[in-house]
Amino acid sequence: MRTWAICGLADGRVSGPGYKGAVGNDGKGPFDCYINCKGEAEKIGGFVEDCISEMKHWGPCSRSCGGGTSRKQLSVRKYPSNGGKRCPTPPSRRCNTHGCPQRKCFPADASVETITGLKLMSDLRVGDRVRSVDGAGKPIYDDVYFFGHADKTQSSAFVSLQLSGSDASLQLSRGHFLPTCPKQGEACNWSDHIHAYAEEVQAGDYVWIAIDGEATLRPVLSTSLVMKDGLYNPYTLSGKIVVNGVIASAHSDWVLDGWTPSWMSRYLPGIYQVLFLPGRVLYQLAGASAADYLDVNNPQLAANHGYAPEFLAACLLSGLVVVVTALRGKRLK
Repeated sequence: MRTWAICGLADGRVSGPGYKGAVGNDGKGPFDCYINCKGEAEKIGGFVEDCISEMKHWGPCSRSCGGGTSRKQLSVRKYPSNGGKRCPTPPSRRCNTHGCPQRKCFPADASVETITGLKLMSDLRVGDRVRSVDGAGKPIYDDVYFFGHADKTQSSAFVSLQLSGSDASLQLSRGHFLPTCPKQGEACNWSDHIHAYAEEVQAGDYVWIAIDGEATLRPVLSTSLVMKDGLYNPYTLSGKIVVNGVIASAHSDWVLDGWTPSWMSRYLPGIYQVLFLPGRVLYQLAGASAADYLDVNNPQLAANHGYAPEFLAACLLSGLVVVVTALRGKRLK
């Protein structure tokens, strides 16, 4: 274009001479450009139009764990036409690279001892009293107060532990915790036990079984992976549960495992036991009806974990608010 035309037509736009020549007196002609009274030039008549866009903030991550992708948000004011410059490709970056919690459960055919006899894991309910152990490793009966998982439709790979000198064997998810001795091949006292992921337990490691009212050490003879149906994760008030005669933790990998150094993982069951305190308090106050309300009984009907995570998060947030308020009140005094 050579010169700008004068702004002043009724519609706020005027025509100007373009590459194809000037406009005729009738206002029509082979023009290819016009401007408006704001001084913004636009192209018409089939000429090239470039993309007009602006980069915004980063968008949401495509995955909540295990490594996803986030892209910059691109705000497009005008899309290109007739071969014009294309809109830029928004840059992307990796996000939420921490590991995903594995499904952590026992299979449906695992058995537990209740005060009324043996029960399959698939038949267990909140309020049932099952064989567990206290802090000293003495067998007790303990209440199941909610389920982390209760799904009969899923099929998963489980670690299978065969114990030496016993018919006992245990199948549990790879990320489920198990009390064991700290050194491979060396027996220990219950007071010295640590927690290890099931996938870390090897032949020669020692675990405990509960027979005749006593906790007894048994070495692991072999480990393998087996496919089984059902995903059940009952939580007891003590944080321990005896499954297939073997003492196991009620806890398994959860939100903190992906951020915790490996040498600290043995402490996570104790940390989770503290975090789940509001659930135990609610059970003591309302019984099994609380588990039904939060959908953490067997079977779970709606959400994958029921609504226990939301309940625990609300309790922790409320507790934090109370603590902060108390501290501020103390300072004001």
